[in-house]
Amino acid sequence: MGLGLSYSSSETASSDFLPLVSYNAKAGRLKYSQRVEVNGRWEKQEEDVSFQQPAFVADMENIQVGYLFFKSGMAPVRALVKIGNPLPPVPVGDYGVDERGRPNQPKQGFAMRVLDGNRTVREFSSNAASVLGAIDALHNEYEAAPERAQGMLPVIQFTGATEVKNKHGANYTPNFQIVKWVPRPAELPAGAPAAAVPQSVASAAPAQAPSLPPPTPQAAKPLPF
Repeated sequence: MGLGLSYSSSETASSDFLPLVSYNAKAGRLKYSQRVEVNGRWEKQEEDVSFQQPAFVADMENIQVGYLFFKSGMAPVRALVKIGNPLPPVPVGDYGVDERGRPNQPKQGFAMRVLDGNRTVREFSSNAASVLGAIDALHNEYEAAPERAQGMLPVIQFTGATEVKNKHGANYTPNFQIVKWVPRPAELPAGAPAAAVPQSVASAAPAQAPSLPPPTPQAAKPLPF
C-alpha cells in the first residue's frame, strides 16, 4: 500500500515537543534537532549526522499522513491522520509565495516517530518528494515482511544520498534500508501517538547549505538495538 500519497511533483514554545530528525533534499543532509532552554528562552540546536550512518527503530505501524507546510520562523502547518484513513482536507491559508512567485500551499507528507541510537524518541517528518518516495518504498517492504505480523518494528539506516537532477536543479534522494527487526521498544508504545504539533523556533535564516558530494559515510557503528 505504501503511504498512499502523491509525490511526483516538482519540488508559544513548550518543552513537551519531540526532538526531530530532518532531511534537507536540496543539500542531502540529515540532521538531529531539538529545542533547549537558554537563559529563559527556547533555542534550536542542530547536529548534522549525515556521515554517521544513523539507524532508527521506525514506528511504521503508526505513521501519519496528510498535509504539511514548513517555513522558517513559523510553526509547521499540519493536517495528519493515521495511515489507512482518508486524507484530511488541505489546510487553507495565506502561506506567502515561493522563489518563483507562486502561492505556497501545504503539500502531502508524513510524520513518523523513531527511536534513535541514544534511545531518544524523535519525529521524522517531510513533504519533499524525494523523501516521500524513499519512505513509501520502505513502508511497502514493511507491509510485506513476516516480522510485521509478529508485531515487530524495522530498524532503518541512513546510508547516504543519491543526486537526482531535473530542470529545476539537483536534489538528493535519501538512501534508507531496513537492516533488522526488533520487538516494539517501550519508548514507542503501541497505539497512535497524540497529535502534538512540534513548533519551530524563530531564528535567523540559515546560510545556504553546500551540496553533499557523492556520500562516503563513516563506517557504521554497531547497532544499539
